[in-house]
Amino acid sequence: MFDFEQFWADQTEADEADLEDEEPQPPQPGIGPFEIQVWEAESCVELPEPLRSAFRVQDGGRVRDTSFKILQLYEIGSIGESLLAYADIDRAEAQDPRLVFVFGEDLDTGGSLLMNFNARGRQASPSVYMDMYGEAIYRLNDTLEEFFRDALGLAPEPSVDWNEAESLTIVAHESIDLSAMYDGQAASLENVLGREGKSLILLSRELRPGVEVRSRTVLPLPLDRSETKVREFRPEPSSTFALLLMSRKSNGIFSQRSRQTQGRGWQNEKIIESPPCAIFESTSREKLATLREQLLAGKG
Repeated sequence: MFDFEQFWADQTEADEADLEDEEPQPPQPGIGPFEIQVWEAESCVELPEPLRSAFRVQDGGRVRDTSFKILQLYEIGSIGESLLAYADIDRAEAQDPRLVFVFGEDLDTGGSLLMNFNARGRQASPSVYMDMYGEAIYRLNDTLEEFFRDALGLAPEPSVDWNEAESLTIVAHESIDLSAMYDGQAASLENVLGREGKSLILLSRELRPGVEVRSRTVLPLPLDRSETKVREFRPEPSSTFALLLMSRKSNGIFSQRSRQTQGRGWQNEKIIESPPCAIFESTSREKLATLREQLLAGKG
């Protein structure tokens, strides 16, 4: 059962989500049954719980203690035929792209959140997918209720054990100062890339005001040469580059993420289906280019 009076982030946490905006966006008032009926008539699906109840309190915004930001109701729309042009998704799961809707984003990864009504129909709870920049789509939960239950369920301990780095064969280690992104407040990112058997293990820990995010990704070797590449990543003032690590294998890849906000417990997630890649970050493009060649050559 959800407490919808506590569903949305308070103004302080919501402002954190809008750090890159020129002005933080204030919460929008809740919407009534008529607006919901209009959206349902135009979209030809039933607005599912818990979004229906949450929208009556507030029209979109940051979900409390998570990195998820939900669009305003009028912004939620079908992804259309363009989905099947690029999506790494079984055609049987998206026979009708008009039943797949973008409803939010993950502010930590930049991925878009999708509701897919194909599996159960227009009046039932949709499954939830993550779309990573059109490069890949993977399922997060079988129903929208499960998605929010997992997102809002806080654990006393993180599922990502940062001390695991001590037991790995370290391939690369990088620490980055991110304080310039937060008006000089203490903020940092630490990446550890290690090897365990026939897999790479990527651990990352990002600290920013009031928030700690840890992640762990397992990538079976060998890597895909054409998809493992260096690209620009964070913009100024904390300019960084990213080495995108893509495995040749389509299974055996999974990610875990643990997120804590204001010391209120940990939001733990586990993604079983293949994410598009793992990202090792650095301020040096040359260092990442050298690391790429070492990994592709089987060294390190």
